[in-house]
Amino acid sequence: MNKFVIFTAVVGNYDEILQPKVVDDRFDYILFSNDIKEKNIGVWQVRPINYINEIQTKIARWVKTHPEDLLSEYEFSIWIDANIRISTSYTYEKSIDLYLSGVEVASIKHPKRNDIYEECGSVLGYCLESEDVVFDWLNVIHKAGYPDNNGLNETGLLYRKHCSKIMAIDQLWWNCIERYSRRDQLSFNYVLWKYNLKCEFFLLNSMKVKNSIDFEYVMHHGNVSRLLENKS
Repeated sequence: MNKFVIFTAVVGNYDEILQPKVVDDRFDYILFSNDIKEKNIGVWQVRPINYINEIQTKIARWVKTHPEDLLSEYEFSIWIDANIRISTSYTYEKSIDLYLSGVEVASIKHPKRNDIYEECGSVLGYCLESEDVVFDWLNVIHKAGYPDNNGLNETGLLYRKHCSKIMAIDQLWWNCIERYSRRDQLSFNYVLWKYNLKCEFFLLNSMKVKNSIDFEYVMHHGNVSRLLENKS
């Protein structure tokens, strides 16, 4: 059995299940979905999601924040959004290097904003979440004393070592998402701050998935539909 795993989730409408251009035999590939009937699609093993929520995005977030429960047999996991394709071997080599170096969590540095407060403004500006939800969350982090300019990460690609500390962080992260905003980037850096844990960068020189040769970013029809629905 492999020790390492790449995982993702597909909830609701989808058009194409992206297959990595480069496959590594040291990794398993697991896709969580209740909408796909096949047991395997390409390299992906399909597993059911044992969680229900009227907000579909939160179903995917539940998978994203529970790797230690869902994938306990692995030493570490790489979450990747379903609209990101692995294009080179970099993901595999980098994640194993992080693991051997004892790193517990790594993701992508946000290319434009540097804290949750700015991100809340962007979420409101693009109508990605209701005002009540965002302002309730702002009230929570403000009362907690969360500092300005404390960094912001993109979590479409997320390395985590499976250990008790990361499990506790993921549980708090999920609690924030479940109770407040489905926009998980609004709470990720907050939970790291609560546990005083530094997040390493998966890509060098502040690069992002969309401009890296190591990945291909695809806008699914479902993403566009949800964006338009949120705006309306």
